[in-house]
Amino acid sequence: MADAKIRSVAEFIKRVTAKLSRWPKPCVPWFRGESQDLRKRPALRPRVAEYKEQENFLLQSFRRKAGGFAHIPPFERTDLWLFLAQHHNVPTRLLDWTEGALIALFFATNELQEDPVVYMLNSWKLNYLAIECLRSLSPLDFAARLGMKLKDAEPEEVEEKAKREQDELEELTKRPSFESLLTWPGTALGYVNIAPAWEEGGKRSGRTGAEVPMAIPTTYQETRMISQRSCFTVHGSRLDSMVSIIEDKAGSLEDFLIPFCIDGDKDTQKRILSDLATLGVGHASIFPDLDRLGLELKAEAERRRDCETMEPRAQRSDGPDTPSGGGSHGLNVTSTGPA
Repeated sequence: MADAKIRSVAEFIKRVTAKLSRWPKPCVPWFRGESQDLRKRPALRPRVAEYKEQENFLLQSFRRKAGGFAHIPPFERTDLWLFLAQHHNVPTRLLDWTEGALIALFFATNELQEDPVVYMLNSWKLNYLAIECLRSLSPLDFAARLGMKLKDAEPEEVEEKAKREQDELEELTKRPSFESLLTWPGTALGYVNIAPAWEEGGKRSGRTGAEVPMAIPTTYQETRMISQRSCFTVHGSRLDSMVSIIEDKAGSLEDFLIPFCIDGDKDTQKRILSDLATLGVGHASIFPDLDRLGLELKAEAERRRDCETMEPRAQRSDGPDTPSGGGSHGLNVTSTGPA
C-alpha cells in the first residue's frame, strides 16, 4: 500500500528518517526535489534528453561566452564547466542533488505544482551498480565505452588492458568507502559519463559512457553550490529516466532510490514553505544573491498579509485550546524553555 502524501515538514522529516534507517550504514543520502508535472516529463531524466543533437553546441557555446559574466574554471576542466553549466540553466546530462533534505523539499514545493516529489538517493549503491554493469561488458566493449586506446596496439593488447582495468574495478567495489568508487588508477571514474557530453555522445570517439548514471561529489565553484550543498549524478549512454534505468538493471528501486510524494494542494505547500522559512531554508539561503533576497522578502510580506487577514485567535472556532506550536504552520514544536 502506497504511503499517504506528506502534508508537513515534520511528517517529511519523520518519513525520511524512517526510510533511511533501513539502508545499510554508513550511508550519506542525497536528495532531489522535482516540482514539475510528472505527467509532462519523466521523473529524474536529464534536460539534455530533449536537446541530444545540440549538447556539444550548448556546452561549447557556454564555455566560449561565459568568461565575461563570472569567475570561470580552467578551459580544459570539462567536468567543472559541466557543473557550472548545469547550475546556470544550460540543459546538460547532469541532475542536481543536495545533501540537505529540507533544501530538496524547498525545490519540490516552491513552484506550487500538482505533483511535488522529493527523491532520496543512495549514491554509493548507484555507483556500485554502474561499476557492476561496466564489469559485465566484454573487454573490447568496455574499452570502446571508455575510449581506451593504445598507440599502435593490436586488439589483443587493448583487450588485455581492458581486462586488467575491469579487475581493478572489482577491487574498488570491495572497499567500504563511497569515495573509493570515484577513484580509479590514472583517471576519475565519474569522468566515464562526463566525456560523452563533450564528444557528441561518443559518436566519433566511441566513449559513450556507462549505461547507469554515476554520482559525483561537486567541486564547489560558486557560493550557491555551497549554499545548496550541491552534488550531481551524470547520465552516460542512456539519457532515460533514472527510475527506468535502475529498474532495468537492478530490478528494484528500494535499495537505490526512495520517492517521498508531497501533497499537491497549494495551501499545504505554502504552509510547508512557511515552515521551511522558519527553519532558515528559503530563496536567499539557497540562492544567496539580491534577486533571491527580493523574492524572499516578497514571500515574507505575503505571509504577513495572510496573517493580518486571519480571524483573531479568540474568535476562531477551534478555540483557545489549539496548541500554540501548531498554528497554521504544522511544525507542532513543543517548547522546552521556561514557562
